[in-house]
Amino acid sequence: MKEGKLRALAITSNAPSDALPGVPTIAQAGYPEFAADIWTAVLVPAGTPKDIVALLQREIARVVERPETRERMAALGYRPVGNTPDECAKHIRTEAARWAKVIHDAGIKVR
Repeated sequence: MKEGKLRALAITSNAPSDALPGVPTIAQAGYPEFAADIWTAVLVPAGTPKDIVALLQREIARVVERPETRERMAALGYRPVGNTPDECAKHIRTEAARWAKVIHDAGIKVR
Protein backbone atom coordinates (compact mmCIF):
# COMPACT_ATOMS: atom_id res chain seq x y z
CA MET A 1 0.00 0.00 0.00
CA LYS A 2 2.82 2.41 0.80
CA GLU A 3 4.26 1.78 -2.64
CA GLY A 4 0.91 2.43 -4.28
CA LYS A 5 0.58 -1.14 -5.60
CA LEU A 6 -2.40 -1.98 -3.40
CA ARG A 7 -5.38 0.08 -2.29
CA ALA A 8 -7.23 -0.71 0.94
CA LEU A 9 -10.97 -0.77 0.36
CA ALA A 10 -12.05 -1.25 3.97
CA ILE A 11 -11.08 -2.73 7.31
CA THR A 12 -13.21 -5.43 8.93
CA SER A 13 -13.24 -4.04 12.46
CA ASN A 14 -16.05 -1.93 13.90
CA ALA A 15 -13.72 1.01 14.55
CA PRO A 16 -11.41 2.90 12.21
CA SER A 17 -7.72 2.04 12.46
CA ASP A 18 -5.06 4.59 13.36
CA ALA A 19 -2.66 2.43 11.33
CA LEU A 20 -4.76 2.98 8.19
CA PRO A 21 -6.09 6.54 8.38
CA GLY A 22 -8.74 7.31 5.81
CA VAL A 23 -9.62 3.66 5.20
CA PRO A 24 -13.31 3.14 6.06
CA THR A 25 -14.66 0.29 8.13
CA ILE A 26 -16.52 -2.31 6.13
CA ALA A 27 -19.75 -1.01 7.73
CA GLN A 28 -18.95 2.49 6.47
CA ALA A 29 -18.25 0.97 3.05
CA GLY A 30 -21.82 -0.34 2.85
CA TYR A 31 -21.87 -3.62 4.76
CA PRO A 32 -23.16 -2.64 8.21
CA GLU A 33 -23.79 -6.18 9.46
CA PHE A 34 -20.27 -7.40 8.76
CA ALA A 35 -17.47 -7.13 11.28
CA ALA A 36 -14.58 -9.43 11.98
CA ASP A 37 -12.22 -8.07 14.58
CA ILE A 38 -9.01 -9.89 15.32
CA TRP A 39 -8.52 -10.28 19.01
CA THR A 40 -6.05 -11.92 21.32
CA ALA A 41 -6.52 -13.19 24.84
CA VAL A 42 -4.35 -14.82 27.44
CA LEU A 43 -5.99 -17.99 28.75
CA VAL A 44 -5.09 -20.22 31.66
CA PRO A 45 -6.18 -23.77 32.49
CA ALA A 46 -9.61 -24.20 34.08
CA GLY A 47 -9.33 -24.25 37.83
CA THR A 48 -6.40 -21.83 38.02
CA PRO A 49 -6.71 -20.12 41.40
CA LYS A 50 -8.49 -16.77 41.22
CA ASP A 51 -5.59 -14.95 42.89
CA ILE A 52 -3.24 -16.16 40.13
CA VAL A 53 -5.73 -15.08 37.44
CA ALA A 54 -6.05 -11.66 39.10
CA LEU A 55 -2.27 -11.28 39.30
CA LEU A 56 -1.84 -12.17 35.62
CA GLN A 57 -4.62 -9.78 34.57
CA ARG A 58 -3.12 -6.95 36.61
CA GLU A 59 0.41 -7.46 35.29
CA ILE A 60 -0.67 -7.84 31.66
CA ALA A 61 -2.77 -4.67 31.97
CA ARG A 62 0.26 -2.87 33.47
CA VAL A 63 2.43 -3.86 30.49
CA VAL A 64 -0.27 -2.91 27.97
CA GLU A 65 -0.56 0.54 29.56
CA ARG A 66 3.12 1.32 29.00
CA PRO A 67 3.52 4.04 26.36
CA GLU A 68 6.05 1.98 24.40
CA THR A 69 3.71 -1.02 24.35
CA ARG A 70 0.75 1.08 23.22
CA GLU A 71 2.85 2.77 20.53
CA ARG A 72 4.08 -0.56 19.18
CA MET A 73 0.59 -2.05 19.22
CA ALA A 74 -0.82 1.02 17.44
CA ALA A 75 1.90 0.78 14.77
CA LEU A 76 0.77 -2.79 14.12
CA GLY A 77 -2.87 -1.74 13.91
CA TYR A 78 -3.90 -3.16 17.29
CA ARG A 79 -6.27 -1.31 19.57
CA PRO A 80 -5.62 -2.55 23.11
CA VAL A 81 -8.81 -3.05 25.06
CA GLY A 82 -7.91 -4.88 28.25
CA ASN A 83 -10.79 -6.15 30.30
CA THR A 84 -11.64 -8.46 33.16
CA PRO A 85 -11.52 -12.26 32.98
CA ASP A 86 -15.34 -12.30 33.11
CA GLU A 87 -15.62 -9.83 30.21
CA CYS A 88 -13.12 -11.88 28.22
CA ALA A 89 -15.07 -15.11 28.88
CA LYS A 90 -18.28 -13.39 27.74
CA HIS A 91 -16.55 -12.17 24.56
CA ILE A 92 -15.34 -15.70 23.80
CA ARG A 93 -18.86 -17.11 24.26
CA THR A 94 -20.36 -14.40 22.04
CA GLU A 95 -17.79 -14.90 19.28
CA ALA A 96 -18.14 -18.71 19.41
CA ALA A 97 -21.92 -18.45 19.03
CA ARG A 98 -21.64 -15.87 16.26
CA TRP A 99 -19.19 -17.84 14.17
CA ALA A 100 -21.01 -21.14 14.80
CA LYS A 101 -24.10 -19.49 13.27
CA VAL A 102 -22.10 -18.24 10.28
CA ILE A 103 -20.67 -21.73 9.73
CA HIS A 104 -24.11 -23.34 10.06
CA ASP A 105 -25.90 -20.81 7.84
CA ALA A 106 -23.22 -21.11 5.16
CA GLY A 107 -23.44 -24.89 5.22
CA ILE A 108 -19.72 -25.23 5.87
CA LYS A 109 -18.74 -28.84 6.54
CA VAL A 110 -15.55 -30.25 7.97
CA ARG A 111 -14.12 -33.16 6.01
